[in-house]
Amino acid sequence: MADRIVIMKDGVIQQIGKPMELYEHPQNKFVAGFIGSPQMNFYDVTVNGEEMTFADGSKMTLPKATAERLSEHKGELILGIRGEDIKFDSQNIDVYKQNSQQAVIENTEIMGNENNLYFRFGGAQTVARVSKYEVCRIGDQVEFVFMPHKMHFFDRETEEAI
Repeated sequence: MADRIVIMKDGVIQQIGKPMELYEHPQNKFVAGFIGSPQMNFYDVTVNGEEMTFADGSKMTLPKATAERLSEHKGELILGIRGEDIKFDSQNIDVYKQNSQQAVIENTEIMGNENNLYFRFGGAQTVARVSKYEVCRIGDQVEFVFMPHKMHFFDRETEEAI
């Protein structure tokens, strides 16, 4: 039994690595979307310094270190974030309150030990993976935050990780 995975697209190797390495550090958007269930959420964003603007006009402030890392890639990027890195609990909302957002739940999927919550944000369909204790109904307005240290950025043209 192997301990490394090879991910290919159209016969071309995209990335080779251990499962968690591929999950946590995808080299491109294809790998990021391929690994994980539900797949990573993707948003078209514009980055200008520490300010990030989504396609629908929503805004977030980036941590200084992230803004510095992206400084050579100003402009239009793709933001990726996994469903479990979108938080609805009051503790995370309090810590990251400057970036709290709101949305209306469009669908829910009860998975047993977790729930998937579906809503529109940033101009894209979004799915958040939450604990079985975080129950929402269709039509509920929710507040949430993205975990800033779990955001992935990709070049919009090449789709390579930044």
